[in-house]
Amino acid sequence: MEVTVETKGTKISKSNNIFKVRKVNNEEIKLSYNQVSSFVLYPGVSITTDAVCLALEKNVEIYFMDEYGLPLGKIWDSRFGSTSLIRREQYRVFSSEAGSEIGKEFILKKADAYMEQLKKFSGYSSEVEKIEKFSKSIAEIKGYPEDIRNSVMGYEGNIGKVYFSVLSKELPAKYKFDGRNKEGGDYFNNLLNYVYGILYRVCEKELVKAGLDPFLGIFHSDSYNKKSFLFDFIEEFRPDASKIAFDFIKKKYVRENYFDSNFKLSQEGRREISQFFRKNFEKKIFYMKKNWDKYSVIRLEAQRVAKILKGDEDEVSDIL
Repeated sequence: MEVTVETKGTKISKSNNIFKVRKVNNEEIKLSYNQVSSFVLYPGVSITTDAVCLALEKNVEIYFMDEYGLPLGKIWDSRFGSTSLIRREQYRVFSSEAGSEIGKEFILKKADAYMEQLKKFSGYSSEVEKIEKFSKSIAEIKGYPEDIRNSVMGYEGNIGKVYFSVLSKELPAKYKFDGRNKEGGDYFNNLLNYVYGILYRVCEKELVKAGLDPFLGIFHSDSYNKKSFLFDFIEEFRPDASKIAFDFIKKKYVRENYFDSNFKLSQEGRREISQFFRKNFEKKIFYMKKNWDKYSVIRLEAQRVAKILKGDEDEVSDIL
């Protein structure tokens, strides 16, 4: 499980193979390393070097967040989960027309999921048709990633505009928003940004475990310290995140005290949306002829890409 620690003055230490979380009032919680997949730590929380070393040894990730719940950095065992052959092929394939097809598949799956969500509302058949039209345009584009990037990402941007305009219309007046805004600025966008942050952590972990380089992308251009392939890969799963943010508001899980006066999530709000995310991702869906939770689907999708690149199905296992 992911353990979020937000209370200032809390200290995390180690005793044998146990993490000890001591609160300011001296209340202590003990967690075995196999109970924890990651720690998410907020300002004012401390952790000892012994606890960090145990986390590295047992592959427990440690994330450091700012006061708004945005990631500042992480400590983890960043060794790749497979041979370097996969990354050699990643460098080669992702610059080819075959790489374009892989990148387009992520976006087209996102578009399909968007359309399925909009079909559940009434009165938006024209919006669904627009997304379908943009999807067909993406599918028909052929060429190397660098040559078709602007066209593909232009259509992808139009798909997002249509989708989010419908979500806004379906929300209560207080929570309506004026398009997608990565900087936040309203209830929905700040909520979605936080959910995306959780999703980024899940996806990056599975990419590295599968032996893939999160920094070498297809359509998201390379730049210093930009995890371009993570942004490509996550496209397929963005509809899950936006639906979680939408349902959190629409189904009235949201409360006044979950936000401050600047629409930023409060400590309680972050805790509640994190739990809502986990519950949704633990639900079983039918995938590859079996029922899997969404965490497992992300893992299998990362492994599938690695298989495509390496061309050796025995190297990357589907067994979880």
